[in-house]
Amino acid sequence: TMGGYTRFLPTEDRYLQTKRQFQDSLATSLGGRVAEELIFDEVTTGATNDLEQATRIARTMIMRYGMSDRVDYEEMPISAVLLRAIESS
Repeated sequence: TMGGYTRFLPTEDRYLQTKRQFQDSLATSLGGRVAEELIFDEVTTGATNDLEQATRIARTMIMRYGMSDRVDYEEMPISAVLLRAIESS
């Protein structure tokens, strides 16, 4: 973090990422937003990028990697559907 700006490694520098790592990234992304409320007792537009980043991470987890217990097959990417089919056979 640098002056309220959080930067993560580019995706090409990461080969595999666990669900826990995604969750940690979500927590980090939302840290600035939470800090505003706790420290200043006010919300500003400063966390806009943080919220966009957290939304992108959450969508990627669910829609691309199927990392949700609450997602049904219709909403999952085809790779996750195929993986579940292979695991259950």
